[in-house]
Amino acid sequence: IVQIGSPLDLYRRPVTTTVASLVGNPPMTFVPGRVVPDTPGFWIEIGPVRVRAWDPGLARAHGSVDVGVRPDEVVTDPDGALGTVVDSQYLGSWALLSVEVAPGIVLPVRTDTPVAVGRQVGLRVIGAHVFARSDGVALGHVETAVS
Repeated sequence: IVQIGSPLDLYRRPVTTTVASLVGNPPMTFVPGRVVPDTPGFWIEIGPVRVRAWDPGLARAHGSVDVGVRPDEVVTDPDGALGTVVDSQYLGSWALLSVEVAPGIVLPVRTDTPVAVGRQVGLRVIGAHVFARSDGVALGHVETAVS
């Protein structure tokens, strides 16, 4: 047993990449990232996407990490980092986009309407989970307000 808690706790605060990949549909997407210390707090960098973070657990991160994101933690934002839609699935009441923000770095995005493959969209990450690349253990969580 790796983690005990309610399904919501496991979804919101997975303690390892294994737990994170087992809870939720679609599953969490893992991409390479970096933790950059700043005063105060940190920046999480996912290619050109930067997310402000305050979780003190991130002080244990050293450089490269795995960043886990779910489609509901990435929103379209005309002022956000640009990416190219590489897949678009209309699922009835919502669409699941796969957006490449840098070569090999594709983020999942939940939107109300589908967007054509090949179009550029601006993105903002409003939530992410940071895991140690070496062993997959959670180092911290990032959650920002949606304005």
